[in-house]
Amino acid sequence: MGNPYFKFKQFTVHHDRCAMKVGMDGSLLGAWAGAELHPSRILDIGTGTGLIALMCAQRYPDAEITGIDIQSTCVNQAKENVANSPFSSRITIEVTPVQYFNSSVRFDLIVCNPPFFNRSSQSGQSNRDTARHDDNLSFPDLAKHAVRLLNKDGIFSLIIPEDRASEFMAIAESEGLHLVRSVKVRGRIGGVVKRRLLEFSPSYPIEAPHLDELAVEADIKIWTEEYKSLLRDFYVVL
Repeated sequence: MGNPYFKFKQFTVHHDRCAMKVGMDGSLLGAWAGAELHPSRILDIGTGTGLIALMCAQRYPDAEITGIDIQSTCVNQAKENVANSPFSSRITIEVTPVQYFNSSVRFDLIVCNPPFFNRSSQSGQSNRDTARHDDNLSFPDLAKHAVRLLNKDGIFSLIIPEDRASEFMAIAESEGLHLVRSVKVRGRIGGVVKRRLLEFSPSYPIEAPHLDELAVEADIKIWTEEYKSLLRDFYVVL
C-alpha cells in the first residue's frame, strides 16, 4: 500500500479515500495553468483530492476557488485537505457534475485533469473507472460546459494524453474555444510525448498559439531544469 498522503511545501494532500492519487498530471497542470493570468475566480472540474485547487490557491492569493466532483468520497477528502490547508477560506468544494453546475458569476480560469479513457477495458473498480473513463464526462460535454462557465476573456486549462490531443482540440474549436498554449510533455529528454498541456479561450487570440515542449527527466531521477522550475514552489524535494 502506498503512502496515504503527499506532502507539499505549503499543504498536505491525503488521497487514501480517492481512486486517483496525487500524480504527475495534476501537479503539472496545477503549476502550469493560467500563467501570467490574474484570476479572481477559478473552477476546478473533477477536483478529486483537491490537489489542483490547492495549487491554484497557493499561486493566486487573491482568487476564490471552487472545486467540483461527482464522487462524494473524494469530495469529503478534498474538503478535509482544504480545511487543513492555509487556503481554507478561499476554496469551496461541492458534489456535482459539471453538466448541472450553475454559477451566478463566470470564471476567469477553469482547470481540469479529465477522465480520458474512451471505450477501453474497465477494471471493475467503480470509483477508479469513474475517475479514469469519460462515460460521465465526454470531451464534447467538457468543452461545452467550459464555454458556458468561462468569462469571455477567460482561460480553460487541461492535461490529456497526447494520443487524444488532436481530437480534443478539434472539439474545442467547434465549441468556440480557441487554442492559446500547448505544451508537449515527455517523460524523458528524447522520449515519446505522453501528455499534452492545453489552454483555450473563448476570445480569438491576438497572436498565434504558443507551442512548447517539456521533458520531466534528463535521466533516471534527474529532473530537467524546466521541470524543477515549474514545480519548485510546491515539491518539498526536487
